[in-house]
Amino acid sequence: MKVVFALLAAGSGRRFGAYKPAVCLNGRPLIYWSLKAIQEQKKWIDRVVLALPPSWTWSRLRAIRSVPEDFPWEPVVVSGGMTRFESLKNCLKALRTAALQDGAPDYLFVHDAARPLWPSSWIRAMLKLLESDPKASGVVPLADVRETIKMVNGSIQTLKERDQLKVSQTPQLVRWDDFEDALSKFSDQKNFLDEVQILELAGRRILPYPGSPFNLKVTFPEDLEMLRGLAGKM
Repeated sequence: MKVVFALLAAGSGRRFGAYKPAVCLNGRPLIYWSLKAIQEQKKWIDRVVLALPPSWTWSRLRAIRSVPEDFPWEPVVVSGGMTRFESLKNCLKALRTAALQDGAPDYLFVHDAARPLWPSSWIRAMLKLLESDPKASGVVPLADVRETIKMVNGSIQTLKERDQLKVSQTPQLVRWDDFEDALSKFSDQKNFLDEVQILELAGRRILPYPGSPFNLKVTFPEDLEMLRGLAGKM
């Protein structure tokens, strides 16, 4: 079993006002916490690929103490795109090139570096879940919706079936061959919101995994303040 972990850290941080992976959370840059979680599960990961802005390098991340000590991989670093999906495509291109020499992976994790507080134990648990169902093509962490949701489109409409609504989180896990096949069916589409959406459109089976309310995504500055409070309790 060969497993690759793709960490997407190339967003411009336009809404936040800064490059988010380099923003400090409890004494370390935000990206450090995801790299640390990956390192904690090194037994299950064979390769790491990292999407960064063109001006950032692995050496630069080390220089600002973003890389845990004794990190066991030298990641494949690619330049990110204008969107999350473009960054993922650049990661996939690099992995296909590597596969010509080392063989294609069996599984691929994809995670947004703006989510630092995810449990590293998810890596093994999600792999185990997907291995248990050969007909499934992916696993997605889903968190409960706690508020009443309104849809605003000229008028305001309440979405009543709240118990059926979930918040999609990362990391997401896909079977490499199934994911590549699904992508090939939608090669003309320019953007997707996440990895399992691609599998959904291809009619593939996706397994839910219990998400976490701590697994917040940093989008605005106030999100970071909430995470600082949560990180101190974990």
